[in-house]
Amino acid sequence: MPSLFRSFLLSILIFSSAGAAPILYTIGPNGSGIPNQVIEIDVANSTATAVKTLGNGTQSFGGGLVVATDGTMAGFQAMGNGQTAFVIFDTGGAPSTFFLRTEFRGGGIVVGTPSNYLYWIENNAQLQSNIVVNGLLTLPIGDHLTGGLAYRDTDGVFYVIRNDDQGASTFQYLDNNTAQIVSLPITLGSGFTGGLTWDPAADLFYAIATDNNNDSTLYRFGRNDSAATALFGVGKGLTYAG
Repeated sequence: MPSLFRSFLLSILIFSSAGAAPILYTIGPNGSGIPNQVIEIDVANSTATAVKTLGNGTQSFGGGLVVATDGTMAGFQAMGNGQTAFVIFDTGGAPSTFFLRTEFRGGGIVVGTPSNYLYWIENNAQLQSNIVVNGLLTLPIGDHLTGGLAYRDTDGVFYVIRNDDQGASTFQYLDNNTAQIVSLPITLGSGFTGGLTWDPAADLFYAIATDNNNDSTLYRFGRNDSAATALFGVGKGLTYAG
């Protein structure tokens, strides 16, 4: 792996100090609905602020949800002509393109752990889902995994959100022994399409849900909780888990 690429990967997830509410980053739309805004979500102060416009103002991006303190994250840029670019960007510079890929339906991205690899969910036209590792497609692991991807290093397990055809959302994990997706009993409701991330300082997950009016809400929950807790609104159209 090139040293520059490795340094970017290692900087993606800089964890918050123990006990502190995290700063989250995601992708949101501009006033015309184009997903090109880096949104900083301050959990402690219940705010969501656009801190950077990606690209030239007309290009579309997706990047899920990430816990970070340096404003660095990874995502994908729609390039047209059936191609998607993997990019890394921060709050101070232009997106850096690392490789191109054929256009796909994303469902979340994890960069930096485990093993400093790049992982993302890729869905085909029938919404069969795969975890892609460093660009290599794996065997199908489920379907409709469109709500985000997170890695919890305390158990070495990937967690995902599934959204069925009616929009109902289910919190699931990938069983390392069977390579099967297993549902957890937590009640999420519907519309969790805005990304999923794990905060190691508090061992809690964060996810973004969007209702029929396109108003997005940040939720927080533990692995064994019975229901997710709604925290605060984070704006309209934050549905870019992939």
